[in-house]
Amino acid sequence: MDKIITEDYVSYEVALLLKEKGFDIKCIHAYYNGILVDYTLYGFCDGELVNCPTLQMAMKWLREVHNIFIQVELYSKRNDYCFEVFKNTHRMIVEKNEVYNTYEEACEASVKYTLENLI
Repeated sequence: MDKIITEDYVSYEVALLLKEKGFDIKCIHAYYNGILVDYTLYGFCDGELVNCPTLQMAMKWLREVHNIFIQVELYSKRNDYCFEVFKNTHRMIVEKNEVYNTYEEACEASVKYTLENLI
């Protein structure tokens, strides 16, 4: 059985937050009326599109533009994940009260938290 690894994109809610906070990097995908689409097919309706980066692109943008570093780590032996957020080398938030089932869920939650509370 072949395994397929796919890209993980931010949710529509997080894409809107990114846009509000100044994320303006063209992406391969976008949300059109809340639906994830291929940007090259829908690029003609620029005003209605919201750029949809991968989780890693969003985290890199936070690092490079806002100097905010997100660290996702395994929380327990049950394979739960949590996150920490740093500005420069100073810990801003440690989110260990809430755990996430997957690494990607923790990434999404950390990006959302950072956009809502720290930028």
